[in-house]
Amino acid sequence: MRPEGMDKMSVAERLETCARDWLAFAEASEARLLGVRREEARPLLAARMQEAPGTLENLFRGRLKGLPATLYEKARREYIRAVEREIGKLENELAVARAGHSDADFIDACEIETHLAALRTLVERRKKVRRTA
Repeated sequence: MRPEGMDKMSVAERLETCARDWLAFAEASEARLLGVRREEARPLLAARMQEAPGTLENLFRGRLKGLPATLYEKARREYIRAVEREIGKLENELAVARAGHSDADFIDACEIETHLAALRTLVERRKKVRRTA
């Protein structure tokens, strides 16, 4: 299911929107991991991607003249890395919840398992996009 308004976008606009959303998620995840603000996490994310922080800034502000395929691919990889990191955190929380002995721990475990299944499906779908291209 596409986000509202995506039906009227060109392919280039859709790709740019996807890359922007992926990097926003990766940037927020990086900021939470490091305990810093998103603005402080952006240069670190850009360095790992081997891109200039200004390139990411321009992407977020919609000022890129075009989205290079390499930037799109790097955004997809960073998104997958961030989601896999979130999966790892959830798996840890699941182990802790399973070790508990109360009904609340059981409910937490069930909820975490649901989120894990959804995240795994999402990661597999994103990985398949690259394999078929």
